[in-house]
Amino acid sequence: MTRRTYSDEVKAATLATLEMNEGNVKRTVRDVADLYAMNIPESTVRAWNRGRGVRAVPGALVRLKKTDIIAGLEKVLGIVLEAASDERKAQATGFKDLMTSAGIIVDKLLLLRGEATEISESRTGKTIRIDWGDGTTD
Repeated sequence: MTRRTYSDEVKAATLATLEMNEGNVKRTVRDVADLYAMNIPESTVRAWNRGRGVRAVPGALVRLKKTDIIAGLEKVLGIVLEAASDERKAQATGFKDLMTSAGIIVDKLLLLRGEATEISESRTGKTIRIDWGDGTTD
């Protein structure tokens, strides 16, 4: 069996897509297949993510691919928001579906730009009881 080789450009695009997908290899393989008509095995993407077989891929190329993906997502976001603002198109497509798509695209854009996608807060659930010495507590 012949070992398949991939160009640095394909590796860079795949790694940028993997970052956009927050390390989800299955989703990345599916997205790369849809976008680039390439079937890259999951094991290959995992290896690239671990740095195997990508030493020669310059970081600048990965950043360039991320820029390309960002530009494409921004274009699609514009189309989605334009459709949502057109009453006829929004009814035909479904306003809820358009807004869900817009939310997903914005989330992907934030990830690619290295910006926060969520704000979380955690608190301890400690309860303080005061014993007043007369059998009552607060």
